[in-house]
Amino acid sequence: MTYIGTEAAFTDVLSEQPEGVRIEVERTGTYTPSPRHIVSRLTERQREVLQAAITLGYYQEPRKATHDEIAAVTGLSETTVGEHLRKVEATVFSSLHVRATDR
Repeated sequence: MTYIGTEAAFTDVLSEQPEGVRIEVERTGTYTPSPRHIVSRLTERQREVLQAAITLGYYQEPRKATHDEIAAVTGLSETTVGEHLRKVEATVFSSLHVRATDR
């Protein structure tokens, strides 16, 4: 199993492992996505905005950050942040191969 995330995220995940599961960390370091990974399809600026959004809690439930807060961290306007996040979401969702089901 591979975990990708911040040190804080690892601490949370590793503390929540079921009893009897053995964890061995093989390596840590900077993550560079392979060309096949969805993140590699994002522009550098989109990745920057996405990272800020994740760090600030934009995708948490309930949402802990606004476009304005992300803009303050990235130095972009609130409108530009919204555009980048929509493009990121469009890229991610278009990569999912979900079949429509008959109802």
